[in-house]
Amino acid sequence: MAYIFAGAFVLVAFVVLGRAFVTTSPRALVRFLRYFVGIFLIIVGGILLLAERWGLALPAILAGISAISVG
Repeated sequence: MAYIFAGAFVLVAFVVLGRAFVTTSPRALVRFLRYFVGIFLIIVGGILLLAERWGLALPAILAGISAISVG
C-alpha cells in the first residue's frame, strides 16, 4: 500500500513540476538551473575536500562559483 501512495505522490509531483516548467519564463528557468548546478557542484566539491581529493575538489568548487557568478 505504501508503494501506491509513493507512486501517486511522485506522479502528482511530476505533474506540478511539469506545469511549472511549461509556464515559467526562460530567464527564470535559466537562473534556477544556474544556481542549482552551482550549489550542487559546491556541495560535491566540499564532499571531495572531506575525502582529501584535492585534484577533483578544487575545480568542482571553482566551477560551482563560476556557474553562480557568471550571467
